[in-house]
Amino acid sequence: MRQPPQRQGGLSLVELMVAITLGLTLMAALGYIFLGSRQSFVGNDAGARMQESGRFVMDVLHRNIAEAGYVEISAVFTESKVAFNGTPINGEDGVTSMKTGERLAGTDYLAVSLETDADCLGNAIAAGTEASNELYISATNELMCDGSGDAAGGQVVAEGVEDLQLRYGLDENGDGSVDIYKNQPASAAEWSRVLVVQACVLVRSTDNGVVDTAQTYRNCAGNDVTASDRRLRRAFTAAFSLRNRGT
Repeated sequence: MRQPPQRQGGLSLVELMVAITLGLTLMAALGYIFLGSRQSFVGNDAGARMQESGRFVMDVLHRNIAEAGYVEISAVFTESKVAFNGTPINGEDGVTSMKTGERLAGTDYLAVSLETDADCLGNAIAAGTEASNELYISATNELMCDGSGDAAGGQVVAEGVEDLQLRYGLDENGDGSVDIYKNQPASAAEWSRVLVVQACVLVRSTDNGVVDTAQTYRNCAGNDVTASDRRLRRAFTAAFSLRNRGT
């Protein structure tokens, strides 16, 4: 006896719609996980770069401040000079009369001088002459260095720097210890008594959109501020001694 032909089975419309819905739900979940992972990677990468930039900026400040007033002593002892003849350190608090048109308003300016064979940009300095290094923040949020051996003017040292604030520790009674801190010494005599420089640098991520919501951070004034964008920011602080004025 012949068997009746078997009818081929298939999916009903309801089953097909359920399968499509489950597939779309799975794809959406995978997309959400991917976007979350990517945002986390972007944030971590931006944070690491910002940390590296902040440490580099502080290292630049440290090296320049620590070496201010350095005197090169002749290897054959033909010179009797033991003191620096120039102005080891100078600066300006906030006002932009120094580097007018180049410096970001409200940020500080620092100039150091020393005897060395190269300025802060690596340009050669003639033996026995003073190198002058000027450090400041540009209007485009970059740490700039203008070395006396460079005729082209200031060049970028680090990007993503929003603020530089300096305070100077002065020895008022000549005992070799800091007695008072000032935002800016008022005279050449006061500059000659600077022993320590406190520095605060506010660094931000170079790219926007690295965090989901605007970050609240502490600025160099010690205030909590909510950003107007979605960049990461962090303030780095340290105190540096002028080694050539030792205590």
